[in-house]
Amino acid sequence: MEVIEDTAYCIGEFLANNLDPANKEQRLLKELWENGTEEEKHSLASMMAKMSKRDSLH
Repeated sequence: MEVIEDTAYCIGEFLANNLDPANKEQRLLKELWENGTEEEKHSLASMMAKMSKRDSLH
């Protein structure tokens, strides 16, 4: 799971730095990312990875 979380963190960094959010949900995620500490960013990436895993099982 750690590899997935690390990948999610890298993707979060890329998206926050390179893409303009298309909707209010994406804007919220970008703002959370930009204002979070490194620990909070890793937590957010971990939660997103867990949600992705959960959604792939259904």
